[in-house]
Amino acid sequence: MKESPAASGLVESAAMRFWCALLVGFSVAVLPLAQVPAHADTDEVELLGDLTREEIEEVAPGWVEEQVRVEVDPEAATRLATVGAGAEVVIYLGTWCSDSRHEMSRLWRHLDEVGGLVPWSIRYVGIAEDHDERPADLVAAADLRYLPTLVVLEDGVERGRIVESSPGTVENDLASLLAGEVEGLLSGRDDL
Repeated sequence: MKESPAASGLVESAAMRFWCALLVGFSVAVLPLAQVPAHADTDEVELLGDLTREEIEEVAPGWVEEQVRVEVDPEAATRLATVGAGAEVVIYLGTWCSDSRHEMSRLWRHLDEVGGLVPWSIRYVGIAEDHDERPADLVAAADLRYLPTLVVLEDGVERGRIVESSPGTVENDLASLLAGEVEGLLSGRDDL
């Protein structure tokens, strides 16, 4: 039986509509992904200046996700809550920086373990990715080489700092600095 030209046209038209719909669906679903930078999974939003933990977590959800994976050392968490009365910890970080995300997520998970109640103050300063020391007024005297840099101050005088990564764990090394058990530079880097 021979197909009529009208029926053949309907079949071709239906097939064409199917392929067009598929192509449009593909364009809507997949092509926007091609416009996302290749490193979009690295929380590259750049926040500068004085920050809060909440501001960082709002623009960098990967930091929150990483906190969930952190295994808590209850002893280290408790220690953070009992040392360094009156000290200040200034944390220079990059919201775009994977080392900052790793170290801060780990520290925050331990602070959460003790309800965030510690006898020392904490201040976050966001630094530009191009390392031009923006914001200059907050980092001029900090002598930053790598991020994150955690500076422990007592009465405005630096007691010590952790640079880029802790040689042990950030929670234990920070507690040791706050307790006065160690001083100076602590880093997982061997070129400092």
